[in-house]
Amino acid sequence: MGALTSDMQRLIREQMLGFVASVDEDGTPNLSPKATMVVLDDDLIIFGNIRSPNTVANLRRNPVIEINFVDQFVRKGYRFKGTAEYIERGTKEFGELYDTASG
Repeated sequence: MGALTSDMQRLIREQMLGFVASVDEDGTPNLSPKATMVVLDDDLIIFGNIRSPNTVANLRRNPVIEINFVDQFVRKGYRFKGTAEYIERGTKEFGELYDTASG
């Protein structure tokens, strides 16, 4: 069984806006909203890099990540902690992920 329950997946699909926390070079937190979140499978959440140079640099240096989603109307949300992997545009893996996420 995957780590993402059906309720978690539902919230991500409905909200799409997640807040990504990474760590800057000096150890301070960096929080960045991302509105390109997609549940890839029961274990993976992906998002697109759209003008995110600080987040990308942080995750390349230190792949520790936390993503938060909140349904503000019911005041319920989820925190996801893990490690990130940056996939370069133009690579075979990027194309496969893009095709899978596009449905």
